[in-house]
Amino acid sequence: MRSRYERTSLGSSMQWLVLAIFVSLSTLVGCGPPPPPEVADGDSAPTFEATGIDGRKINFPASAEGNPSVVLMWATWCPYCKVLMPRLSDIRADYADRGVEVIAINAKERGRGDPLAYIRASGWDFLTIVDDGDQIAEFYDVKYLPGLFVVDGQGTVVFRRKWTELSAGQEIADLWEIQVRNALDEIFGG
Repeated sequence: MRSRYERTSLGSSMQWLVLAIFVSLSTLVGCGPPPPPEVADGDSAPTFEATGIDGRKINFPASAEGNPSVVLMWATWCPYCKVLMPRLSDIRADYADRGVEVIAINAKERGRGDPLAYIRASGWDFLTIVDDGDQIAEFYDVKYLPGLFVVDGQGTVVFRRKWTELSAGQEIADLWEIQVRNALDEIFGG
């Protein structure tokens, strides 16, 4: 005869086995939530609501009021983000008279840094979101940082950063700056 402990362990093992089979079958037959589709050029930008560090409510893309936006998912620990963000500051300044905004969304931080202090110390004048960034990055299917998008005034993604083998440094910053500027110039017809 088995002890009470042994029967509980066996029952628990059976429950885990049944659960594992259920999860496996659910995956095979398509039950359960599908992974988010990759947001690509030509897609509508996923909408999100958040509050900026300045207290402003952001309901994107409606809050862009018909103007193009550069959307960046970043983290304080990301070396690629560090080389890109000064370039985005320059882009924002160069296109400000055309209503272009840079929306910097802190994501995947995982307690490694202080994004609010980082942005304030940098002096960058981005519309910055530090809360809900992981969820927004998930909406945009951002797996690796930086997530970088250009969204036109109608809410359509016209540029999404592609994978590269380049290391963090000036070469990659140059490439992404050119790609973002080209996307914005196409929007403005020039």
